Amino acid sequence: MAILRLGITDRGAVPQSVAAFFGLYHESSGMLNKFRGEKNNRWRGFSEQPGKAVFDLQTRLRSFGFLPHGDLNGIFDYRTQSSARLFQEYVRSVEKDASIGVADAIVGPKTFQHLGRWMSGGLTADWINASSSNPTGAYKDWMSLLEKLKAHYQQAPSLMLQKVEAFSEASDTRSVVDWKFAPEHVHLIGIRRGADTSWKIRINNDVFVLLVNGLVFMFFGSTEPTPQGERRQRPPFLVPGQHLYRFGWHKVSSQEKVYRAFRPAKYGVLIIRDMPGSAPDALDAADLERGAVQNNLTINIHWSGKHTSNWSAGCQVISGGGYINHHNDLIDCWQYAAATYTQLSNLTRAAYNVLLDLITIFSKNTSVSKGDLLHYTLINESDLDLEPSIGASKARDILNQGLQILAANDRQKYNQYKDLLA
Repeated sequence: MAILRLGITDRGAVPQSVAAFFGLYHESSGMLNKFRGEKNNRWRGFSEQPGKAVFDLQTRLRSFGFLPHGDLNGIFDYRTQSSARLFQEYVRSVEKDASIGVADAIVGPKTFQHLGRWMSGGLTADWINASSSNPTGAYKDWMSLLEKLKAHYQQAPSLMLQKVEAFSEASDTRSVVDWKFAPEHVHLIGIRRGADTSWKIRINNDVFVLLVNGLVFMFFGSTEPTPQGERRQRPPFLVPGQHLYRFGWHKVSSQEKVYRAFRPAKYGVLIIRDMPGSAPDALDAADLERGAVQNNLTINIHWSGKHTSNWSAGCQVISGGGYINHHNDLIDCWQYAAATYTQLSNLTRAAYNVLLDLITIFSKNTSVSKGDLLHYTLINESDLDLEPSIGASKARDILNQGLQILAANDRQKYNQYKDLLA
């Protein structure tokens, strides 16, 4: 059986207008009318093949619980890529069967073998019965936290949120009264730790919690800029609160490096910059008192290398080194996670892809202009105490759990991070 991958299309399934098709999923400028692959400078046009192998693959993935939305269109498109890659990751991480190989969305003999096994065994993903109306207990706890957070800050708005309320222009950062936590939406929570501290070494010391389809997944990364001198002076900090993001692309200016990410929905999200004379590279009291909030269209949610990389000019960045799945199991992605763009020749974005793929398959519309929105709520670590079932120590517990990835793969970095997180 032929290998299936991004761009392969069943006979007769190529869209009549290729430009119109890619116009739904690509940014308006700087991108080709081809599918953008994982590797640097990898673009693939439609490759029409006889038969209906892609349709059959999509049908199987839907029955297994990996393609709940979208058309069974016979096109190995971005949603099919996410679905196939999640199936491979599920076999590797939940079934713990490494024989399927790397989760790369290239459907070859190994993946077909497992697809056949699932089909003959009548298997489905264990999340197939979960939903926003039938959530897990952990999902309920995190949603409860968000509702309590809104109630708390409506009653006692912080100085930062008072500045947000006073901002008069249109923005993708919502006023507290407009925060929405409808379970049918996909929610991402960023938990910021130590933003008021001047870091000499900015590390991935923050946690991201994905709430999707009644399930909870956790990721590692950073919500803060890299240290002064590495990027720019007076770095921007995204303000705490709820922000609307859309499907989009990061590094649109580079056809070699551009990849799928999340961008402010329309107007930009609110930031506040590090003020002269305050603690450098920190969001401290002086910044809050003297700084002004500003709209910014460049604060994306994107990949951040492996488990120790931190690429950000104020963006919210997700590590590829590992994650915690819906069973609260730590999943080590180290062996196939790229640390840099150059390593994407034979590695992947790993855990970042898991987050991207989950949001992709559980969203009904993934177009860049009219697609579903990602509701991103940035909170401070102390906010976790508003929900007793979670508590302020939760972020540290999650990070310490993630340290086991470094303990198993990079002992020197493990010792460094252990000391920095202490």
